[in-house]
Amino acid sequence: MTKTQIDCFFSVIRLHSFTRAANELYISQPAISRHISKLEEELGFKLFDRSGGELTVTEAGKLMYEFLKNVQKEYNDTLEEIYRVNSSSGKLLRIGCPEIWNPRFFINAISHALEKAFPGLRFTVEPYRMPELLSRLDNGWFDIVAAHEFNYIAINGPAVDYLTDTGCGILFSREHFPEAKTPADFSETSFVLYDSNVSRRLSALISEVCAEYGFQPKIRAVSQPASALFETAEGKSIMFFSDWDSEAYNGLLEYMPLSKRMSVNIIYYPERLSKTTLEQVEIIKSAFSD
Repeated sequence: MTKTQIDCFFSVIRLHSFTRAANELYISQPAISRHISKLEEELGFKLFDRSGGELTVTEAGKLMYEFLKNVQKEYNDTLEEIYRVNSSSGKLLRIGCPEIWNPRFFINAISHALEKAFPGLRFTVEPYRMPELLSRLDNGWFDIVAAHEFNYIAINGPAVDYLTDTGCGILFSREHFPEAKTPADFSETSFVLYDSNVSRRLSALISEVCAEYGFQPKIRAVSQPASALFETAEGKSIMFFSDWDSEAYNGLLEYMPLSKRMSVNIIYYPERLSKTTLEQVEIIKSAFSD
């Protein structure tokens, strides 16, 4: 039994649909079916009844769901307590960032300042999708989350402080756009987005940037990052990228810088952090202001 299988199981139960669960988890519907079938095979009983054209949870599935839900709660509670103890001791700082970022940029910027001010401090920078980042911040898994301005707009809840700026640009296939020299050369090509949670704000940002170059961009969505990158490599689309995003694709794709700069914010709950951790947050902010 794997975490992915459990996540699929929970999502199908909550949404009453394999297709909706696939969209939520950004994987294909056949993949959801395979994970559920494998889980049923390992357990030795059916979790869902798919007969009659309607999806229902079996009695065994309901019992397994309650069991796994309780196990997950105990697991999360234990982790939260561990992180609380470590955080209160000032010996561990957990930081979250968007999944497509290359954490090295952030780590290089803050490591020297943190090590100088807090000898012996350990810190981690872990990438997840934004909903997962905020969920883990809310339940105490992370002390702070760093994200681009379009990733999160605070209304009520955690504090959002400006940290620094990053540049941004267009990721494209030089093989399919050999003559491209300015963003206007992509006026007939679609920007492809893969994260529905930020698509509205990111679409607005892309439109704002493209207006500087005299055109209104075409924008469409796909279900996951791999699909977006594949389409971009095939010349079917282009992607909006930041200077802090992963460099893993630079051998295949090319990056065209834009004039726009984006804010990077840090998100956290000041009232939940120890005095020592708040001091560490201030050190991180000062590392970018120097």
